[in-house]
Amino acid sequence: NDVNAIVVTRAKFSIVEAMEQVSNFRANFRLSRMLCVFKDLLHKKNGKGYTMLRNFHVDRKKPRADQADNTEELYDNIYVEFEKLFTDSEGVALDLQTLSGGQNFNAIMLDLLMYEDDNLFETAVRVFKRRFGQRQKLLDSVRQVTLLVTPDLPVFEVVATLESDLGYFRFLIRSAEVWGVQNRISGDFKMHDLDETLHLANKLIDFMKCSSISSRQVQDHSRNSAGNEMSPLVGIQKGPSDSDSDSVLSSRRESEDIDSIQNPIATNEPNQVEMISLAASPLLNNDRHIETAAVDTGIEGTIGYVNPMHQNLLRTMDLQTSLLEALRIDYNIAFYGSKCTDEDRVKSRSILVKVLRVTIDVLIHFVKDNQENQNNVAAELPTITQKFMGPLVEPDYMPGFDEDLKVRIRSLPPFNAPMLVIETLRGNTALCKNPLIVTEAMIKAFAEMLNADPNPSTSPFLDFFFIVCMPTPSTAVRDNQAICIRVLWKMNNIKTQLMGLLDSHTPPPNDNFDDDSSPGNLVIKRSRMLRLLIACIGGGNARVASRLSGQGFSIPRVVAMAINSISLILPDSEDLLGNDEDDQDLLAFGGQTLEDFELAKCTIQLLALQLQVLGINHRLVDDKSIWDLLGRLSKIFKSFEAQNTDTMMDNDADIYQDLTEHGLSVVESVLRGAKSANLLQNVVE
Repeated sequence: NDVNAIVVTRAKFSIVEAMEQVSNFRANFRLSRMLCVFKDLLHKKNGKGYTMLRNFHVDRKKPRADQADNTEELYDNIYVEFEKLFTDSEGVALDLQTLSGGQNFNAIMLDLLMYEDDNLFETAVRVFKRRFGQRQKLLDSVRQVTLLVTPDLPVFEVVATLESDLGYFRFLIRSAEVWGVQNRISGDFKMHDLDETLHLANKLIDFMKCSSISSRQVQDHSRNSAGNEMSPLVGIQKGPSDSDSDSVLSSRRESEDIDSIQNPIATNEPNQVEMISLAASPLLNNDRHIETAAVDTGIEGTIGYVNPMHQNLLRTMDLQTSLLEALRIDYNIAFYGSKCTDEDRVKSRSILVKVLRVTIDVLIHFVKDNQENQNNVAAELPTITQKFMGPLVEPDYMPGFDEDLKVRIRSLPPFNAPMLVIETLRGNTALCKNPLIVTEAMIKAFAEMLNADPNPSTSPFLDFFFIVCMPTPSTAVRDNQAICIRVLWKMNNIKTQLMGLLDSHTPPPNDNFDDDSSPGNLVIKRSRMLRLLIACIGGGNARVASRLSGQGFSIPRVVAMAINSISLILPDSEDLLGNDEDDQDLLAFGGQTLEDFELAKCTIQLLALQLQVLGINHRLVDDKSIWDLLGRLSKIFKSFEAQNTDTMMDNDADIYQDLTEHGLSVVESVLRGAKSANLLQNVVE
């Protein structure tokens, strides 16, 4: 009857849940065994395995002739150990079919799928999947572990301190809306908690930027203070999810060979953490110095080198979940009825804004040049764009609210969210192609901020459009290109600067970021505006190229722009095609700036892209301007041939080479177009 059916269903559901827990214990056991394989390789430092592992690290950083032999033997040894976990006597004994005591496990699972109970069906499917996906489960679990040779770390000294500080940091940001608000319930402001939050956030940033090893790491860690032998391996693992608890090593610091750090935060998101090689840890790598060249982001401050190993370690410890939770803080919460003075409400808002600022700063360092970390943060980008970009949202003021306090509220600058969005998307093609991440609303928001800048050509917001249109030099996202050109052309300030590029009669002044220009006399970076157009038509986007041509950027106009830009870097000459008798004239450059070459390069690149997608017609071949341009390009080719690029600065040599390559593309397109239009005779003449 129905009553018995419900009881039987619940009993079977409990049994299947127990089988899932058995699968979790099995995966946890196999993970421990697999990590012990790496521990043994490091522990036996005089053995062949340790040598192979170290060679593997060296080969990755500096390829050698025998690289294939070293890595192949290492892979074979690890593969053999991996397979033993499933094929030896212990491995077979842990299979669910064996544990079923002779029963037909597959038939039982198929029968459970017939029950009209969603929970039973879902659990049975998971267990069925685990039965036939044991190896994949172990591989996924290994990817969620970061291995270090010793527990010592820079900034935090030891892993235990990092774990403790992260736990305290999570507590502080989760309770910020309590200690950051003064009222009769929560009491007075706890400024000490604010100081601790800012201090811990800065420590995390310092840790991610740190490229040197801790002073403790050069000491001998073979024995602890009691004289007992210590494990040279620390395993740090991402915390469990509700449905994936087998991915966690039990914390057995005193009795087990492998230490584990469990993140107390449960998450249902899939784990995408890559394993860090043992040989990539600081101790094995202490003879390698990493230069920290600062990279100007242009929005707020600069970000130099960020250590990817430290980023990965923090991702393994699930830092991103805590940071993204902190972004849910409502910095206007004190205005929603707290029993406090107006002064206290303003102070509370200022405290919570500081917490959010430092959270965003940590996130920026967390995602910089790290695709796995970018993927973990990307889902929140639309929300970040909507909530944190632009001026801070003012609260709903109560009647009689002090006007001076309103001025203080409005004086707070915006968050640095645009940099977070840019760094999350930078170099990540998959994210840039995802319309749920890069939405039209996001593009419009950046376009409005770019348009509000008095000089869009020097705005750091231009980087966003370069990235979403062309994530890599060889990859274009056509949907984003179409949206960008449509949105940007509606912005008056941006459109004015773009149309100003067509003024080819008066050579632009040498542009320099260091020029002291007043607001009425802006220094326009024409090359950056040209890069914007290049990004929008890169990859052969004929639709956008046609639209630009209709807006005034036709091929003849761009040819005129190219001639004008080349005149800035080439001396005037009657014989532009030149003779080989006097190469010194070709090298008689002087007074040109890097921006002059950048402008010429971008103009020629834009023309090359247009010629590739729009083609060439009879009138263009008959136009003397195109042959004037080819003559000037010929002179650049001869100059490049005569230059010794090995003695140039890297930027100079790159620009020189790019200018030559784009110029050759223009020549090739003109000749190909003339040939296809049966105009080769015109070309000869």
